[in-house]
Amino acid sequence: MTDPSRRMYCTVTNDAFVPGTLVMLHSLAKHVAAFGKSRLKVFFNRTFSSLSADYRRDILEICPHAELEEVFQPRYELGRLEDEFHRPAFLTLEAFRQTEADQVVFFDSDMMCLRDFSEVLTIGFDFAATRCRSNGGVWLNTGFFVLNRRLIGMEVYGELLERLPLDHGHMVDQPLINQYISEMNMEVLELERFYNYLYVGGHPEIPDDSRYLEDLPEIRILHWAGRVGRRIKPWDGSAPDFPSLRSWRREEAEMLGRFGRMRLES
Repeated sequence: MTDPSRRMYCTVTNDAFVPGTLVMLHSLAKHVAAFGKSRLKVFFNRTFSSLSADYRRDILEICPHAELEEVFQPRYELGRLEDEFHRPAFLTLEAFRQTEADQVVFFDSDMMCLRDFSEVLTIGFDFAATRCRSNGGVWLNTGFFVLNRRLIGMEVYGELLERLPLDHGHMVDQPLINQYISEMNMEVLELERFYNYLYVGGHPEIPDDSRYLEDLPEIRILHWAGRVGRRIKPWDGSAPDFPSLRSWRREEAEMLGRFGRMRLES
């Protein structure tokens, strides 16, 4: 079992996504055992994933132990994307570089934790994640994943950087990570959908919250997954008023009640 002090939580954010980051961090601190005893890194980049000084202070107010790390990696700035808005996803690869950790838990900023998921952190595996909602040739969703020691280090990180293509389409980190763990024959723990719940209403493929309401008693993490133009994030004022959105708003209100207004306007 990994010592919590040797576990690291990682995420990526910027000024556009920080409302989601703050709510996710608040929910993790509330629900996940030993979260405050583990390290937490928040990656950003001044060129394509900038994070203002005010928002940095907000993150530290929610999680004083957070390490805000500005990443300088020229490889992330190369190549073409269908939408530049998705370039920050390259920073996901920084999770593999955390050599001082024995276990890394990565999570996206458009998520919210509903229940403790610590039980999966004690099982033997190299990589753990849930299956994609509609795979399109990609097996696992990388919005939430767990790395154990075999996949953490500069060698793995360097190999991933070398594999970065110059024409990325709209999916950035996900196909690359999936291809790597498949080719390297890593031991994969395929998590149940409840650990990265992708069936939240408001996406063209998910018109309402009927499945969410049915699965709610088992869900650990909600994920408003979907690329720009197809998924409205819960902090957007035009987001549909579904039960899942109301759950996010309640978490936001609880956080603001504890920490003050901060800067959550979208």
